[in-house]
Amino acid sequence: LHELAADNKHKEGASACLLVNDENPRLPEWIAYHYHTLPLRSLTVAVDPSSRSSPLDILRRWNDTGLMEMQLWNDDDYLHELAANGAKKKRIEVTPDVLGHRKRQNHFINKCMLDFKRRNKQWVLLIDVDEYITFNRIDDNNPEPDFPVEKAPDGISTLMDWTWYSSDGVIEGWIDTLPSP
Repeated sequence: LHELAADNKHKEGASACLLVNDENPRLPEWIAYHYHTLPLRSLTVAVDPSSRSSPLDILRRWNDTGLMEMQLWNDDDYLHELAANGAKKKRIEVTPDVLGHRKRQNHFINKCMLDFKRRNKQWVLLIDVDEYITFNRIDDNNPEPDFPVEKAPDGISTLMDWTWYSSDGVIEGWIDTLPSP
């Protein structure tokens, strides 16, 4: 799965970086949903070494369709320091606790985003497979957006709302209610 499409037909659409640990039951639905909703066209998946399962067969099924570009990474693909010439220099050690997981996650996200930047990808999701991106729900029965247009900042005619579906439940909010950095 490390081979990438030479014709770059997957340039348009969204990309995602996923670090998974025994997520095979959720992964097929997550990929299919985001393929159709975003559209997700490039996906890099890293498997936590404590995982008892591999997503290889699931990713291979999507990769074989030619509809998406998939990469499966292991620790050797992203847990190393680079020399000035880009060569792998030194393996980064991580502990098997929460701090080690966060370190692994940070290194994976950094390397994954750099890889997508190198490939000129425009939109990259940093998300888990129990989280889904949703869009404004407008249909024939509800022709108005789920937010009042008057809440939009000056000069912006629409305001995006968001819904976060996770294993902890559903959280909804407005883009303008996010805490400031």
